[in-house]
Amino acid sequence: MLLYGSATNDMALNDPIQSDARAWYRTERRRSVLRLILGGEWIIEETAPLDVSLRELQLEGEKEVEIDGTGITRMDSAGAWLLVRTEHGLADQGGKIRAVQVPDTYRPLLDMLEREPKVQPATSTPEEPFTELLIRIGRGTYKLIADAYQLLGFLGRISVETFEALIRPDRELPWPAFFHQMEQTGVTALPIVGLLSFLIGVVLAYQGSEQLQRFGAEIFTVNLVGIAVFREIGGLMTAIIVAGRSG
Repeated sequence: MLLYGSATNDMALNDPIQSDARAWYRTERRRSVLRLILGGEWIIEETAPLDVSLRELQLEGEKEVEIDGTGITRMDSAGAWLLVRTEHGLADQGGKIRAVQVPDTYRPLLDMLEREPKVQPATSTPEEPFTELLIRIGRGTYKLIADAYQLLGFLGRISVETFEALIRPDRELPWPAFFHQMEQTGVTALPIVGLLSFLIGVVLAYQGSEQLQRFGAEIFTVNLVGIAVFREIGGLMTAIIVAGRSG
């Protein structure tokens, strides 16, 4: 008895190997042995039709199973997983797997999936843009609500702790740890802040003098550096350095 399966469903029963570019299989049932013969390209584009057909494959009294995949010309992880799943499905029905033959090129891939039978590569499925859009909207909404709930809880906890600290500062505020953090964050950061501020001031003075020289105003370089550092750059650079060093 011969059964034929094809990813294109247009293969004649008496010509199972119509094209090497298509994945196909056929079964031979002889006495108590089911022989599954595979061929073509077992790749992800061909797995969806084969998946449906192979799920319906049943043992009809056979006790042993042989899988001959020497006719496979190309195989990826999806095709290898489909072959492994078929093998396990026939074994679960009580069939004894006598041999599984595939080209040597794909043997390592098959062995790897044999060791990890629960790994299931994704198969090609028809795209449904509207359904995918609804799924993304739903997930985004759920994440937004969850984040808002966590933020509300965080703000509530801060409010409670602040109120308790104002009522009983001697009990709620750990003053030794507070001053220790001030020292670690601020005082010990002064050397690196001073060094980088000095280097940035040198660069700013050099670049500023080059521009002011065009107008004969290079005498105001010191004023430029002093005003820029004290008004803008000093506070900004200190905040960045402290955040990067002590944050």
